[in-house]
Amino acid sequence: MTAPFSLPLPEVRLQFEDYQLGITPPLASPHAKIGVAHDGPLTPQRLPPPLQVAQTYGGGPLADAAAIALIQTAPVICLRVPGGVGAVRP
Repeated sequence: MTAPFSLPLPEVRLQFEDYQLGITPPLASPHAKIGVAHDGPLTPQRLPPPLQVAQTYGGGPLADAAAIALIQTAPVICLRVPGGVGAVRP
């Protein structure tokens, strides 16, 4: 006996009605910040609250730029590059 097969849905659209999942509607286009930091993941991170910058990256040029951008605009996507603070030279 073979298992029944299912066809994929042709299209799926999600629409949040009340935003009570911690997701807020976008206020502006996100800024991208790439740089070195004291700590944090090497994968892109979306950082809405400014306090989360210090918790995620600890400090350094990337954390400084992200914190300033979050105060002035919202949201920010950060990407930490490998290396320590001061290891990247122009």
